[in-house]
Amino acid sequence: MNSRQRVLKSFHHQTPDRVPLDYCAVPEMDQLLMRELGLPDRAALLERLHVDFRHLDKWGTMIPRYVGPELLELEDGTVEDIWGSRLRNVEYKPGCFYTEYVDFPLADATTVNDVEKHRWPDPDWYDFSPLEAYCRENDEYCLVGGRGATLDSVGFFRGPEQAMLDLYDHPKIVEAIVEKLFEFWYEYNARLLAAAGGRLDILFFSEDMGGQNGLLVSKEILKQYVFPKLQKYAELAHKHNALAMLHSDGAIRDIIPDLIDFGIDIIDPVQTSCPGMDAASLKRDFGERLCFHGVLDSQELLPHSSPEEVLSEARRLVDIMGVNGGLALNANCGFQIDVPVANILALYDDLSAE
Repeated sequence: MNSRQRVLKSFHHQTPDRVPLDYCAVPEMDQLLMRELGLPDRAALLERLHVDFRHLDKWGTMIPRYVGPELLELEDGTVEDIWGSRLRNVEYKPGCFYTEYVDFPLADATTVNDVEKHRWPDPDWYDFSPLEAYCRENDEYCLVGGRGATLDSVGFFRGPEQAMLDLYDHPKIVEAIVEKLFEFWYEYNARLLAAAGGRLDILFFSEDMGGQNGLLVSKEILKQYVFPKLQKYAELAHKHNALAMLHSDGAIRDIIPDLIDFGIDIIDPVQTSCPGMDAASLKRDFGERLCFHGVLDSQELLPHSSPEEVLSEARRLVDIMGVNGGLALNANCGFQIDVPVANILALYDDLSAE
């Protein structure tokens, strides 16, 4: 059984030969692991860890290729993204950087017309032609691609506080930005699926809706701005015989029945430490209709436990959530720089050997 067969068997609620493994990490962890293992690049790292997935357009792969207008880069390290927002690397821990927004291009917008006049990107700025060769060369792996955040990205244009106030004070501005984001990402995803020629196994799209203790906004707001968009992404995926994977962190149990109803096949990640997100109840209540990707705790377990403890918890989760398939293991919020290398190697070496 190759990697692709293993993942698809699990995500079609059948028991594979072993639990499928995925891997995502901050770039600094990639570099640390490659140095420790003497590996030349990230592709070799994924092979060494026996990872069953390959992600087309994130974590350094970036297919399709950006071919649009040259984006601004300043001497202080500030860069402009395709949306016209400016970002800069911020060091949170020694040697660990996250890119943060330092300028919000629609912060002063007061009307929908201000939103319309903003320079929005065009899907033509991406070249999808390398996709066919990449799919062919990686045929043995489960291929994942796609993007799609809308409401949770409004803060990148307005600023996080203003974006929350806008839901009540300027809902038309929120709606206009959400529509512009969706228009771009839907067309991007449609072109991605078409270029893959039926070989993209999973369409990935994101919308962070949960915090540590509950939903970030009310369910009524999600129904207004988000749910119709997620349903359209899911329908697009299924039209191309791909599974629909939704990324949303946090405590989202209250909306899981809704996600299932409009076609979400897989949720990523599962923050099992959040209220209502424990492994046993999720599997019991939703496991026949929904698959789970992630689940290994990045906040406490991975950085603060021994290799034996990490492996024990991984096996416990497999025993609960992997019954009749429906599970792929990964760090639920990625491997951060504070995770000991020994924990990662113990996890992948032991589980891949089953």
